[in-house]
Amino acid sequence: MTLRSEGVRIAKADGARVEGVGHYHLFLDTLPTTDSLPIPPNSSKVVHIGTGDSTYTFKGVPAGRHRIIAVIGYGSHVPMAGRRDTVDFTVKP
Repeated sequence: MTLRSEGVRIAKADGARVEGVGHYHLFLDTLPTTDSLPIPPNSSKVVHIGTGDSTYTFKGVPAGRHRIIAVIGYGSHVPMAGRRDTVDFTVKP
């Protein structure tokens, strides 16, 4: 998966909340946190791309329908309001 943003500079997570600067978080088959709550730590369903990269590959996703919700969060891992998008996909057996 390759991510792209407009109006936000994607950077390494540094713990700071700087307007217009953030990094990606991916939620696989789970709902993201609200914009006011910090994003939870990495798990099988939540991925922080805190390196500033814009690509990620999920491995071992079982066959069937899935949903990824990408959320841009500040360096402090709090979501930026309205900075999310959803992709539905199917893994064939």
